[in-house]
Amino acid sequence: MGSNDLSIPCLILSLSKIAKLRDQITRFNQKDEESLYDAWESFKEMLRICPHHGLEKSLIVHTFYNGLSYTTKMIVDAGASGALMNKNYTEAYALIEDMAQNHYQWTNERALQTPTPSKKEAGMYEVSNYGHLAAKVDALTQKNKKNEC
Repeated sequence: MGSNDLSIPCLILSLSKIAKLRDQITRFNQKDEESLYDAWESFKEMLRICPHHGLEKSLIVHTFYNGLSYTTKMIVDAGASGALMNKNYTEAYALIEDMAQNHYQWTNERALQTPTPSKKEAGMYEVSNYGHLAAKVDALTQKNKKNEC
């Protein structure tokens, strides 16, 4: 056994298994109520399981983006200060990675907070999905402006 043995994958996949996994990758769709972080991690796991998928780097980002929900695409595009697909592979990948990590950290920080009173007790109003999305887009735009300076 030579030192080149490390380059051989531990799991040898049959051609039919690779084709099936590649098909799953190319048909990726974000699940209902799935966060950007969870969708991104799920997609990357599919890529890890099938390292011989044969997809070009730009097609990987394109496939992930096309599988996102409309709302998530809007958020990602806002974070990109335009269309994500106008970015090169490296910029697009890094942006998705950063946004997913930020979403994960934000979600975990909110989960660690002490329980809040019920909406009725606190006198809170329901916020429409549009209002919630608009607030997120504004926050991402502000963050992006700060990064440009």
